[in-house]
Amino acid sequence: MLSEKLLDSFALVKLQAAIPDASLLNVGLGLNPTVWINDAWCAHEIFEKKAQIYASRPRMVVFGELGTGQSNLVTMRIRNQEERDHWRIHRKLMHIGVGVQSVRGYRAIQNNETLGALCDK
Repeated sequence: MLSEKLLDSFALVKLQAAIPDASLLNVGLGLNPTVWINDAWCAHEIFEKKAQIYASRPRMVVFGELGTGQSNLVTMRIRNQEERDHWRIHRKLMHIGVGVQSVRGYRAIQNNETLGALCDK
């Protein structure tokens, strides 16, 4: 089993060496297709410029549409400009409340709560 994994990884290294300037590789590993992104430009193109195509969430009828729908960050889908603007507002509000900069302001409160929990008998 281990030798098969080593051979597979060696074959993948050979494949990557055979195509040294490939910025995007699609490698089929059994039933699992794997996409390798090899440079920053390609990653920027896929994840930033083409995010609407490649980064959408699947449709969840029962959990999403019949439940909380577009008001929940987990089930929110982005299909048009109006929904994109709605998502940006949610994301901005989330960063205001729990972003890296705002969490630093909670340290004193967290330390006091920790001391209270440790000293509580």
